[in-house]
Amino acid sequence: MKVEIIAIGDEIISGDIVNTNPQFLSEELWQHGFKIEYHTTIRDDEEAIKEAFLRASERVDIVVTTGGLGPTMDDFTVDVAAKAFDVPLIEDEETMERLHAFAKKRNKELSENSKKQAFIPKGGKTFPNDHGTAPCI
Repeated sequence: MKVEIIAIGDEIISGDIVNTNPQFLSEELWQHGFKIEYHTTIRDDEEAIKEAFLRASERVDIVVTTGGLGPTMDDFTVDVAAKAFDVPLIEDEETMERLHAFAKKRNKELSENSKKQAFIPKGGKTFPNDHGTAPCI
């Protein structure tokens, strides 16, 4: 199966951070028999993300993204993916429970912005993230 990895973030485009995610993902996926066709890096921009999703969906079987999944204001990758493919977002109860437990463990209230991490495209499946709050979808 052909794969494209899309890395999203202004901090990557500007050179503020070294983007090691595609290297790691490529190595792991390659070892499991996937053929990596493209690495795409784009800024935190709704139209750019949407265009990248649509282009990738036409040329590969699987699109893997990194970035834009967390609780900050510029993390809107999931929202854009849902819009790009005309799929509504629904609350994933298990993820919402994990987010509440994470906040409670730190004696904090779960912010509205953090709650958005529990909304996934309808038909999607989440995979818990043991190293942060945003799940894999």
